Amino acid sequence: MKNENIDEIDIQRNYYKRTADQYDELHNPDETGEHYFALACLAGLTNYLKIESILDIGCGTGRGLKYLKKLCPKIKIIGIEPVKKLREVAYSHGISKKELIDEDATKLNFKNSEFDLVCEFGVLHHIKNNKLVVDEMLRVSKKAIFISDNNHLGEGS
Repeated sequence: MKNENIDEIDIQRNYYKRTADQYDELHNPDETGEHYFALACLAGLTNYLKIESILDIGCGTGRGLKYLKKLCPKIKIIGIEPVKKLREVAYSHGISKKELIDEDATKLNFKNSEFDLVCEFGVLHHIKNNKLVVDEMLRVSKKAIFISDNNHLGEGS
């Protein structure tokens, strides 16, 4: 018998696997959504905080990663995404395999304080025990974390 938590993760990842090719059209197809506003705010903070490296948690198809790279071209930005199909869409849009990697946000394979800033945009509400993610974000961040999320679907905690 499978663990209930694993079933929820499988359901969610299967949804993204099925919808990966249409994901960008279904979710904020232009740069006017709340996550783009948050990305622009984050980009504005990078000079003030003297940010040289960013880890983006849950990049999906890489739209936010690509946008951040455009706004902050001198900053080293790496993203993580556990769903292979979403990463493949990102790669097809010009994101490299070094910039977007397969990682579990609850158990990041990075050193303490490895990134100046760690951010997430619309991920935490998908994770039942999202405190684990925030703890990991704090662990691998040297200066700050940036969270933009909306629990309008009633998932997560």
